[in-house]
Amino acid sequence: MARNLEEKDVGDAARDIEATDVSTAAAAIEKVPAEKAAEIIDKVSTKKAADVLEQTTVETAAWVMESMSTDKLSGVVGKMATDSLTERLSEVSPSKVHEVDAEVLLLKMPDVPAEHLIGEVAPTPPPDLLPPVRMEETATKARYRTPEGRAGEWANLVATPPPVTKLLVRFTRAVQNIGLTLETLPELPSDLPELGQDTVVNSLFRVTPDNITPQNTDLAHFTFKLGKGWLKENRAHKWAVVLNRYDRDAGRWIELPTKWNAEDEDFVYYTATTPQLSTFAITGREQVRRLEWEVRELTINPASVGEGREVTVSATVVNLSEGEATFAVPLWVNNGVEDSQFITLVGGGQGTVVYTLVKEEAGVYAVRADRLMAGFVVKGPEVDVPTPTPAPTPMPAPTPQPTSTPVPVATTTPAPTPIPATAATPPTVSPTPEPAIQPAFAPPATEPPANAIPAWLIAVLGAIVLASVAAVYITWGKR
Repeated sequence: MARNLEEKDVGDAARDIEATDVSTAAAAIEKVPAEKAAEIIDKVSTKKAADVLEQTTVETAAWVMESMSTDKLSGVVGKMATDSLTERLSEVSPSKVHEVDAEVLLLKMPDVPAEHLIGEVAPTPPPDLLPPVRMEETATKARYRTPEGRAGEWANLVATPPPVTKLLVRFTRAVQNIGLTLETLPELPSDLPELGQDTVVNSLFRVTPDNITPQNTDLAHFTFKLGKGWLKENRAHKWAVVLNRYDRDAGRWIELPTKWNAEDEDFVYYTATTPQLSTFAITGREQVRRLEWEVRELTINPASVGEGREVTVSATVVNLSEGEATFAVPLWVNNGVEDSQFITLVGGGQGTVVYTLVKEEAGVYAVRADRLMAGFVVKGPEVDVPTPTPAPTPMPAPTPQPTSTPVPVATTTPAPTPIPATAATPPTVSPTPEPAIQPAFAPPATEPPANAIPAWLIAVLGAIVLASVAAVYITWGKR
């Protein structure tokens, strides 16, 4: 069947897979090149695709998932068993996994730490900030000097030695001439407690700052790498790698939420954040396990603010272990780390972590703490638009009214009694007296308007009219 699948077009091959039992279909997919296998699986029903990928080897399933469309992969993830997903998705690239709907991943894999399943927008220093200068470097130690740190901005302080590839620190105030030394330790110092019995230690290192204090910084962001050979040799799962910080005040190790971030041919890269610097240990486990704490409630107040106004985010944290423990609880905004705070809780106890955010740009901000998500809106400045004053309605020009000298209305004179032809005497025409016309209203006496008809002209016109009428009757009488 596999040879037939290679020779057929994708649509026909998908119909064959759909009509074949799962075991036979999985065996056929194993022998098809990954790119075409992904095209075939994309056209198979979601349930059948999930069943087939659970029957293939982890390596084949990972190759196919890497080439599948994101929508199809999200659907398949929703249909697969949790154990199968944990084995297969961890072999897919982090960038591909982080394309899948986060809510689907969190629902299907409740025991996998959320940070491995959700991508990160990495913090970046200002582009014009000068990079750190390496002052000293050996195989186990590096000392750097950074010219400045700016208030509210990140600065890159170190880039070596391995396994650390970058250490960024965010400053709360302007600081000049910053020094930092990172030294790897060959073994656990005698004054520090052992790490967990089920963990294997990859490396230990100490960070010693110079001119950096909790008063002028609030967050550190590590990037480190582990060799794939080391992970395989120690049977450490990629999603069970943790950066631990030693808390001298509490006298215990604190597991920092660690994010599976990227991979290349030889290394797996991780990131982790911490509010404070100290001594650190990178550890791994064979089994993926959930964190010993979780966020049960996430509230934001207010949900809508203006630019530059405060937003309060509250997270209710529960200790899932039986003993007292300290946890680092990071807050993510638009998939970038915004803050992180320590909280110490008795076994089974709970407490609240409060963050204060201020955003200067209008927009929608997605907030996440552990597996809970919420959001808030920052509105732009409200522009007062004045209500336009309606323009006054122009009054129509007044129509000229009649004056005290009214225009007479011509009255037809009754026809005279015809005179016998023998006495051809013209009729006597008496002038018609002017009728008294009452004006429509009696305006106050004013000067006659400029366009009023003179009285003498009215009289002349009246005489002409009467003479014309008389002439008509005389002519008619002669006939």
